[in-house]
Amino acid sequence: MVYPSWPPRLTVIRESQIMATTDTPLSVRPKSVPKAMSANKPNQPAENPRLANTAEAATIRDMIRHEDSLIDARINWLVSSQSILFAALAFVWNNQSAVCLLYLLVFVGLGVSSSTFLGLMDSAKAIRKVRGWWDDHVSEDYYGPDVVGLRGRDTSFRLFKPWKVIPLVFILAWCCVPIANYLRGTPNQPVQSPPTGVTSAAEQPSHQP
Repeated sequence: MVYPSWPPRLTVIRESQIMATTDTPLSVRPKSVPKAMSANKPNQPAENPRLANTAEAATIRDMIRHEDSLIDARINWLVSSQSILFAALAFVWNNQSAVCLLYLLVFVGLGVSSSTFLGLMDSAKAIRKVRGWWDDHVSEDYYGPDVVGLRGRDTSFRLFKPWKVIPLVFILAWCCVPIANYLRGTPNQPVQSPPTGVTSAAEQPSHQP
């Protein structure tokens, strides 16, 4: 009976023996790749610039929509606040003892109108900046819809847009209130009639010889 030797001998397979059985050297043979990676790699599509611009266009539209919502909210808040201030002005207009309150309303109205005007200009500037970025980065292969429905012309008529005109109208109106109050002066006092039985000098008869 033959017993195996201990420790067992390890058989060393050299690279020359592998090369004898295969035509490709061991160092040149490719490493094993998982089936999922090897199956998806050849079928992976190249980056489509149109799809990339479509995603960017959706982001630009969301940013413009956000600024438009801010413009609408600021205009509504401006009109509501100015209506309350002008209603208060109507109550104190004929009251000469409330001159300080009149000028306080003028100060508040000018402050609210000016602050809202600056906020509206910031929103309009943000929209122009976002549209400019889109115009600079859109690819020639993109043939989808534009980020805005209509592009306005760079003319003098852009000054008459509502988010520019409405605050300026309120600012001008509040500037005219102190001028109108100064020009009207002190209201005319009603002429008091003389007491009964007392005649004025003009009504007394002249006694001529």
